[in-house]
Amino acid sequence: MSVIKFKPLNWFGNEYRDYLPANRFRQDIDRLFDNFMESSKVQSFSPKIDIIEYDDNYKLVAEIPGIARDNISLEITKNNLVISGKKEHIYENNKANIYHGECFYGEFKRSFSLPDNINIDRVEAEFKAGILEITIPKDVAKAAKKMIDIK
Repeated sequence: MSVIKFKPLNWFGNEYRDYLPANRFRQDIDRLFDNFMESSKVQSFSPKIDIIEYDDNYKLVAEIPGIARDNISLEITKNNLVISGKKEHIYENNKANIYHGECFYGEFKRSFSLPDNINIDRVEAEFKAGILEITIPKDVAKAAKKMIDIK
């Protein structure tokens, strides 16, 4: 005996499948939920960042395309680095109807914990072609470890 896959919607043939009341109802419900989920999506942007450690410094490389240098800010404290910025919406002043939009516009913020062995007075940042490079030098005096004798 062979097994045959059960396909109840094919009873009436494929040309009538979309007109069956049960299938129409299912399509309407699916469309309703798809529209709701699309409209409730919160579009967020978080730049991709690489963190590299060298012998004498740390380097953070962030991809931040489409954002002007003046709209990016860096804040560094003893144990924390915050990169934040804002991408302006280029269509706000126009009365254009956006047919399809996937680009991000708005604010972002990334925060990183830093090790204790850094010199925050010598931190440098360079922004070129959508790439932000932050160089954080290590402080050799802070990095030295002291061995403690146990008595």
